[in-house]
Amino acid sequence: MTDDQIIDKILNHLYEADGCAIYVASLTTEILKLDDRAYTAFVDKLDSEGLAKPLEPRHRMIITEKGREIYKAGGWLSYIDKKQKEDNIIQLTKKLERHNLKLDIFNKYLFILGKFYIVSDCITAILTKGKFGLLSYLINQIYKQ
Repeated sequence: MTDDQIIDKILNHLYEADGCAIYVASLTTEILKLDDRAYTAFVDKLDSEGLAKPLEPRHRMIITEKGREIYKAGGWLSYIDKKQKEDNIIQLTKKLERHNLKLDIFNKYLFILGKFYIVSDCITAILTKGKFGLLSYLINQIYKQ
């Protein structure tokens, strides 16, 4: 059983306790058959995620409102799956924004390069054919569009 599956089971028991505190130590050792020292890691995780709050002594916990909402929405496993998908969407959006920025810069470069070639062609027309060469070049460019 993974840590997330264990947290899901503990959250389930906390929800079913209906606002009463449960002993996470006995839950993890007796029901989930884990090492009796392992429960502190789960107490810390439940506390840091805001799913449950520890009471004195620390091995008793009570479910929080966030824990209730997550349980009602499908449980811890469903919550982390949705969160992971949202994180993936955010990462893909950031990649797309960077890609679009690179494309924008490349398009501006091509635009400037295109203007450079037009100017270059104008200079070539002047140097090779004089003023009338430039005039014929510009007329050709107008009628091409």
